[in-house]
Amino acid sequence: MIDWKDFENLIQWSELNKTKKIEEPTFFEIAGFPHYEIVISNFYHYYFDLSQPHGFEDLFITSLLNLINQKYAKNEGFDFNNRLFTSHREVRTNKGNLIDILLLEGEENDKPNFRDNFDESKSAIIIENKMYADVYNDLNDYYDFVKCGNKIGVVLTLKSIKLQNNKYVCITHNELLNEVTRQSLNYLLSVSERQIAIFKDFIRNLQSFYRNQQMELEIEKHIDFFFNNGNKVKQLFEEYNNFLLYLNKTIEQVALSLHFDLMTKRSSAKKTSVFGIEASSIGWWIYLEDIVYGKTFTIDLWIQQNNSAVNHWKSLSEVELKKYLELAQSSSISVKTSSGSNDRNIWRKIGSKVYNVTFNDLNDFENYFKNIFVKDWLPLRDEILELQKINKTIIS
Repeated sequence: MIDWKDFENLIQWSELNKTKKIEEPTFFEIAGFPHYEIVISNFYHYYFDLSQPHGFEDLFITSLLNLINQKYAKNEGFDFNNRLFTSHREVRTNKGNLIDILLLEGEENDKPNFRDNFDESKSAIIIENKMYADVYNDLNDYYDFVKCGNKIGVVLTLKSIKLQNNKYVCITHNELLNEVTRQSLNYLLSVSERQIAIFKDFIRNLQSFYRNQQMELEIEKHIDFFFNNGNKVKQLFEEYNNFLLYLNKTIEQVALSLHFDLMTKRSSAKKTSVFGIEASSIGWWIYLEDIVYGKTFTIDLWIQQNNSAVNHWKSLSEVELKKYLELAQSSSISVKTSSGSNDRNIWRKIGSKVYNVTFNDLNDFENYFKNIFVKDWLPLRDEILELQKINKTIIS
């Protein structure tokens, strides 16, 4: 005995009832490099650089310093002048390694020759940017190369990790994004629309990494759901297929009662029925795949598997087709034709209509289907048979 209450509880699962939002692609995704570390680093460098025309002034450095001071081991925090510093990309160390981003206190014209000694009275932030790659870099080399007296290293990562090097703090991109977003309200009024658009797309691109992580969590929910409800889900699918089987058998009964031939076996998914008049190479295809989800089904009329029958139809004039077209129009049947082939046989669709169904229609499906078919399609069948007699064409 089926407990339908179990099924009702099953389909109340929140994940099944979520509205699926389609995200628009970012500029990064369209260009094909949303995950490139070098691209993300270039954008961070752009926003750290106070001389660039982004309009956000010290937003990114202030946000970064807030996070550093939350995580910094020293009680007094990390001292850095967020109004007087320069940003540098891919600074090469004496060993040939590249520092992703180096932030140094000082004026633009105070840029050091990186082969000379640094001003030990200044401060520096050494940033290693990571997206998906592991932290395999020689962080000690980066740290030792920068000779400033007050310095700290930052590793930006997608997920928080425990660093073996205590000279560095780990900050996730998501933490920095959240801090930047929280602080951004103080800056947006003075930023141009173009720069706001670039800023939003950069933020959205980084957020997409965390949408992917969210999807992984949702997959875990799905695995847990199906693992714990496997038998019920299987039984629900069986009942769904039994319902489609009932509809298919009902359609076949109607077709036989109207003296049509059952022309093919039902598909393995039980979503399609086909019947017609084999001698005349005409067949009706009934597609049921949307009858549960969309409360609709479609009937297509094809001339099928016969080249001469298709060629004969194509040779008919508008005058000869006039009655057929009028009958189709009166039943709201689309007669825009389309062709198809499956190696040896040529097909041509000569009619199509989508039907909306109600609970009452399904509850008395046999009478419902017979009534719509007799009303809409039998007049077309009769006219097709008359048209096939024109010029005494023989259907072989």
